[in-house]
Amino acid sequence: MKLLFITCSPKTWASVFILFWACSGLAAADVAIIVHPDNKVSVSAADISNIFLGRINSFPDGEKATPVVLKKGNPARSEFITKVLSQSEAKYKSHWSRLIFTGQATPPLELKSSEAILERVSRKKDAIAFIDAQEVTDDVRVVHVF
Repeated sequence: MKLLFITCSPKTWASVFILFWACSGLAAADVAIIVHPDNKVSVSAADISNIFLGRINSFPDGEKATPVVLKKGNPARSEFITKVLSQSEAKYKSHWSRLIFTGQATPPLELKSSEAILERVSRKKDAIAFIDAQEVTDDVRVVHVF
């Protein structure tokens, strides 16, 4: 078996490395946190994390907060769990399994698509959800982008 070696200058290798590094960020999309357009609440990143982890069940103004999430396998869900919750999918699932088993919280409603999320949030004033930021419509209000 013969191995093929490509010889390049250090400058060329550096350019190739920079190109791959720059392109690696292209797969990561921004995630928008959305609420009903009439919900004028302001939420911090900590509030969002606490709501989606079942630690709190209300917005900072005291109104009920009902989290809605995309089903496992959706790229926006993966981004949200990684960027916002700083967890892996397995750790997130384990966290919710523990809360459900001990009766401490009810898991977020899971919907199949961003369209379903948009429809739900536009109808329910207490809903809070996340979708790919490029899929946001005027039917909802963005409270944070990660």
